[in-house]
Amino acid sequence: MKNTVKLEQFVALKEKDLQKIRGGEMRRIDEKLVGIFNFFRRR
Repeated sequence: MKNTVKLEQFVALKEKDLQKIRGGEMRRIDEKLVGIFNFFRRR
């Protein structure tokens, strides 16, 4: 019984980590897109 609770907590933590990573990746991609957009606008 104790193991299943630990497993659920572990899975919840992993999901949070994945969301954080995904959020960071999306932000990085957005910054790149904005940078490219600004680069073309300057010309």
